[in-house]
Amino acid sequence: MSPPRPGVKYTAEQMQQMQREYPHFAMPGYVIRLEAGLFSFVRWDDASYGGQGGPRSPRAYELVPTEPLVAPPIRKRTPQQRLESLANNWDPDIRKAGTVPGLTEAQLEDVVGRAWRRGEPVTRTKVEEFAAEMLKRAENRFEAAERKRTVRTAPSD
Repeated sequence: MSPPRPGVKYTAEQMQQMQREYPHFAMPGYVIRLEAGLFSFVRWDDASYGGQGGPRSPRAYELVPTEPLVAPPIRKRTPQQRLESLANNWDPDIRKAGTVPGLTEAQLEDVVGRAWRRGEPVTRTKVEEFAAEMLKRAENRFEAAERKRTVRTAPSD
């Protein structure tokens, strides 16, 4: 079998044969595209976009079989775990800078700002109360949006 060429469509059997005959073959700047059961080598910038990050960067793709990707099982967090995580993320920002990135001054003043005005130190309990309040507001907004939908998410989700 001849070495792989760009633009030529190969079957799965031909690709396996190429992997055996050319174990260290690389074609810099090209990716493998699968269309209608046929494989072909196309330039990386002609391939589909790589999701949220924009176009894929050019790199060599080898015909070496890789291990299958195994994703860790999805674990749902309890409300307390979500609250702890949010409070842990916000705690350094609130204590040092007196603010949380992404929130307006009105939102901060609503829950924590009164203590800052009085000159009281911001304690971990205040941060947790603030995080709980923000999670509750987000949940209320989600439930309000769900009430307007015709098809809703299952209660188990």
